[in-house]
Amino acid sequence: MSNSYFRITAAFAAMLLLAFPISMAYVFVFGGDRALSTTWLVTTFIVAIWGLFVTPWLPLKSLQNIGKMGRLELCVTAWFWVCFMSAVGWELPWILMTDKIRAAKDEMWAYPWWAYIDGGDFRYKRFDCTVGSIETLNVASGLMGLSALLVWLRSRRTSVTAKLLLMLSSAASFFLTMVYYLGQTCAGFVDVGHDFFDLYIRFILLNSPWVVMPVVVWAWGIATFARQQRVAR
Repeated sequence: MSNSYFRITAAFAAMLLLAFPISMAYVFVFGGDRALSTTWLVTTFIVAIWGLFVTPWLPLKSLQNIGKMGRLELCVTAWFWVCFMSAVGWELPWILMTDKIRAAKDEMWAYPWWAYIDGGDFRYKRFDCTVGSIETLNVASGLMGLSALLVWLRSRRTSVTAKLLLMLSSAASFFLTMVYYLGQTCAGFVDVGHDFFDLYIRFILLNSPWVVMPVVVWAWGIATFARQQRVAR
């Protein structure tokens, strides 16, 4: 495989890794507008995350000898990293330091959480049993999934147990996110900003991969198991 696929995915990964430091510097070092920074930050995350999922399906020369199953595997692998690292890097610290984060709205270190809290979901400003439970289960699922991902990669993507755990973790992400969505829908979105960007972009679209990609993972898992059974015969 030539470098074109890796260059594109590396660019999207860099966008994800650098988005928070750049927005934090803009707001707290250069005195930039928080609302503008948040708009840029959320947009960057959406473009980068979906870019990682779409890139394997582009007509790149480096992928011309890779079939649909190979492209699908690249797609779900990108999803695994996004899902599990967000659980470890964003949700786990929120669970462990929720009181400190809620009290630090104007401090640089807490901005990665407040960029979502302001308009994305006001429930993160206070102790909310539903959100706390969802995030705790998401973290547990993410830690399990990350462990399974490492085992799967070390087995050269042959471990059946790891693959089943990856599918299970994705199922947990799907149902927990649906509970997260439906809880606010039933409440009339009382804890979400009501302008177009806050409701449809920051709340719905930003979280949408956790509903869409688990379905893709299930399709991948079922297809690979079916192929293995055919080969075994």
